[in-house]
Amino acid sequence: MKRECADSEDSLRTYMSAELPASLRNAFGALGVAWKKRGWKAADFRSFLHEAGFSVPERSLRRWMATCDGRGFELSGNVHRGRVKSLSIEQERLLVGFVLEKNEESTDVHLSAVRDFVLDHLGVELSNECVRNYLRNAGFSSRVAARSNKGYIINNGQLCSIAAGWINQQREDGVLNSPRELLCSVDFTYTGHRTDRPRTFTLRGSAQPHTMMPISRFTNCVVTCVWADGVNRTPPKLFTYNQEFRLDRGRTQRRDDQCAHLENCLSSCGLSNDQIVYVGTGERERRVFVSESAELLRRFFSEFDIPDGCIVLSDNGNAFREHGADVLLAIGFNKHAYYPAPIHQYLSPNDNHLHGVAKQKWRQLAVDFSDDVSASCSLLNLLSESISAVPAWFDANMQLGSKITDHGAIEKLITGSTAEDLKFHRQCIREYRTFRYGDARGGIPEAPPGLESSLDGEYWEKKKK
Repeated sequence: MKRECADSEDSLRTYMSAELPASLRNAFGALGVAWKKRGWKAADFRSFLHEAGFSVPERSLRRWMATCDGRGFELSGNVHRGRVKSLSIEQERLLVGFVLEKNEESTDVHLSAVRDFVLDHLGVELSNECVRNYLRNAGFSSRVAARSNKGYIINNGQLCSIAAGWINQQREDGVLNSPRELLCSVDFTYTGHRTDRPRTFTLRGSAQPHTMMPISRFTNCVVTCVWADGVNRTPPKLFTYNQEFRLDRGRTQRRDDQCAHLENCLSSCGLSNDQIVYVGTGERERRVFVSESAELLRRFFSEFDIPDGCIVLSDNGNAFREHGADVLLAIGFNKHAYYPAPIHQYLSPNDNHLHGVAKQKWRQLAVDFSDDVSASCSLLNLLSESISAVPAWFDANMQLGSKITDHGAIEKLITGSTAEDLKFHRQCIREYRTFRYGDARGGIPEAPPGLESSLDGEYWEKKKK
């Protein structure tokens, strides 16, 4: 094998080390490891090889030594040529386990924290970019953390237990065993764009760029009710304070143009007039944000016939209770089951994935978000189109139709990882805990003062008093 590098049109440089047979490279690597273990410098070994007629680059020798590691491993003829990885496979698993352990403890993980762990406990110094690459290759990404009180922090294992317990309980109560045409899920979503922050390219180090992307000042509320059999019995409705959605105002040229635009948007999106509900008080309405409420639920279901024996699912939002009474039971539902607060975003097919799928398509379209009428009608249309996938989301989120709870499927639902990834993560955190604490269950707290000399129970008797 021969590598050549052209320094110019008339000059070629040959890498002689690439022409060495694999057995000789293996021998040089093993001899280099033995040389270094005696406390001699690698540079002296390279000089020794040079005197013997072998000009070996420093990087090549270092790579051969790392690969052999003194164990006589033979290098293949097509061995990877390039920079040697800073961490071994075992050390990479410890790095992954460290991050997973901190995640379970709800402790912030920064590049500096990972770098310090690798340096202090593994004896390897890494740059921030190198740490970032290791984390990225292991499936980690930088995300904004939600603030929570210490008592309300729940790790993934606890979330999976809550989900499994809720699913089993609903099966026993007959909720998840009911006919699909009698099981539905209700939730709210919004049309606001105030949290959207577009990205753009600008010079490094310059001031933060500004955007002229126009948005509507109105935030409308949309109620969605999806059925386990995928039939769109209750199309989504939008509730708004925007008077451009009104068709009952006095005639002027401007209002006639607005009405014509609304009717054109409804027609092009395949929507009916009753899917838009104006909830303002009159011409002088100044409110722009429609919040979820019990009144919206009543107005949403007012035009639909609720089948006998129908069961509805929802989160624990305040809109579903009014003066201590269940709003949906009062409307006519036979039973109302609530998703557990910590995991409702995983179980609800509205949250996971109806709203997300529709809004992702919505933002990818060339929609003029300053035109609230056109943009809102477009979102309602996308929500209706996405309802065809709802049965699969009921099956995935709540294991509808199954008789035995699949804990592996629940772990995948909560963590978003495949079974293979979960197995790897469990191995990493187990190895990390064994490495750090000597016990794979986690950290072992120090014994309280006095306990080590009071094994007969005297310490705990005193503590009770």
